[in-house]
Amino acid sequence: MAAMVVYRQNQTFRRRHSDRFLAHILEQAFSFFGSLLINPKRKCDLPGDHIARLKAFKDQRSSREKRISQITIEFLKLGSEEKLQYFAKHQPDQQWKLDYWMSSEAIAKILGKSMHDFMTEGKVSVEEIKAIFFSREISASERTVAAFDRFISFKPKTKRKKISSKRDLF
Repeated sequence: MAAMVVYRQNQTFRRRHSDRFLAHILEQAFSFFGSLLINPKRKCDLPGDHIARLKAFKDQRSSREKRISQITIEFLKLGSEEKLQYFAKHQPDQQWKLDYWMSSEAIAKILGKSMHDFMTEGKVSVEEIKAIFFSREISASERTVAAFDRFISFKPKTKRKKISSKRDLF
């Protein structure tokens, strides 16, 4: 909670509707990152967990959990420019807004966990983490996409850490 207060004190809140999705991901990533500093064993659903959930719900017609996992995996697979335009292209109707909001929190936890892992392994400095969260030179949306480019990859031949499932961590 304290992390959110510090983060919001440094932000402006005049955002377009389409930017709110990415800004919310950044806020929640910071919050989860901060909670991992206090309790490093805290768990979250990683991409492998969402993929397993999609397989488990394969035969079900529709469920909120399935939809959240679909949105999460779909978003994580996008390139930088596609991430910036994602919510603008997927303006959800009232029925799906909660699913997009909940998926943004799932996406944020994946990002926060990856950032925490990079920091504890010495692959990123505290100053770089601060710059991602508090820089005023670029928008929150652009900082969110930059964080994904730096810390998360679904491409196996990169030097970035490939994250899978929370079950693999402990």
